[in-house]
Amino acid sequence: MQDIFNYARENGINDLQITINEVKDNTIDTINDNIKSIDLLEYTYYVIKTIYKGKRISFKTNKLDKKEIIDKIKKYVSYIQNDEEDYIIKEGKIKCKRNVYDMDIFKYKDYLLELNKKYKKDIFKSVSTYYSKMVERKRIINSNGVELEDENKKEIFYTSIVASDGDKIVSYDSKIYNPNKEQIENVISNVSLVASNKLEEGTISSGKYKVLIDSKTMSDIFTCFIAMFNADNVYYKQSYLTDKLNKKIMSDKITLIEDPINEDMVGKCLFDSEGTLTKKKVLVDKGVLKTYLHSIKSANRDGVEPTGNMYGNISTRNLYIVPGNKSEEELLEEMGNGIMINEVVGTHVGINIITGIISLQAEGMIIKNGKRDKAIKNFVIATDFDTLFNNIIDIGNNLEFYNISFASPSILFDNISISK
Repeated sequence: MQDIFNYARENGINDLQITINEVKDNTIDTINDNIKSIDLLEYTYYVIKTIYKGKRISFKTNKLDKKEIIDKIKKYVSYIQNDEEDYIIKEGKIKCKRNVYDMDIFKYKDYLLELNKKYKKDIFKSVSTYYSKMVERKRIINSNGVELEDENKKEIFYTSIVASDGDKIVSYDSKIYNPNKEQIENVISNVSLVASNKLEEGTISSGKYKVLIDSKTMSDIFTCFIAMFNADNVYYKQSYLTDKLNKKIMSDKITLIEDPINEDMVGKCLFDSEGTLTKKKVLVDKGVLKTYLHSIKSANRDGVEPTGNMYGNISTRNLYIVPGNKSEEELLEEMGNGIMINEVVGTHVGINIITGIISLQAEGMIIKNGKRDKAIKNFVIATDFDTLFNNIIDIGNNLEFYNISFASPSILFDNISISK
């Protein structure tokens, strides 16, 4: 690697950073009593970053050829218009032990097929299950002597069920990270229940309801809100949270924590893609906004420290809403009558991060006397950020990660507008 840095200096490039990404991903995909595929993938790619002639340049490559790298930098510099200061980090040393993991995916073959058989009903056209074991190793080295290493292992279980009563076909799916067998059973059992219930449809009238949004759907919705905390969006007034630092933006029932250094969570990351060290931090404390999310660029501009949230763009790892004490079933009992939402579509167009307006097509269940009744679909949640997050009745204890950025328990809301 030093040979590349020396060659870069000979060509007038003093600030050069190389990120080495090594990935192993073994997967098995099944449907009913058949194995659809087994894939064993292993690959490495590199991200090159530099400051050359006052301009920031970044690109990916599949090989480390010093001449090719320098030629690309010299070629790309004429296309770049930006002028970034302090983009290449100056110091940092993290050594990570290279563990040996059990990557055997074949042992899940019989287990997944047994699950498919166990949950196959006459009304189910198909039961699909999928399992992935992945190890990602990342190393950042630069011309300033920085050497950072990190390693993250995650496993993913995914299931999808297609049901039909002869007149209509419905489906439902879900996934979970780093599950044990009990959690896998819970996920596929819930998918089976929802898929079955979707065949028996009920109707609702437009109005305001108590609404329980389940953990998976809360994750889908709030992942879009992460962009509101992006310091660049705040600076350019493209965020609803502009000028709201240290102000109350949510119910005091909400505390929002990012914990990227947590070894037990799926998005563990000791440093971001710029090499800034990550740390546990509180974004929202009992409803009060405590920080925005910064890259090196936005931090320099705003006169603050970078928060370690640059992952190609400003985002999060292991951000979560602190869970409450009640199970989802206890939340339904507390609700009494209302609507449970277990699916939304169009989050990226139905959520406006500038105005806070929310308009999402949804599916779910009618809840009567604390029990699930008939399924409902093609209704619209019509609300906004303030109304939704300041009308919280209670928060569940079922915190689950459905992606590496964000997780939420099920949340019970009051007085939410539903339209047909």
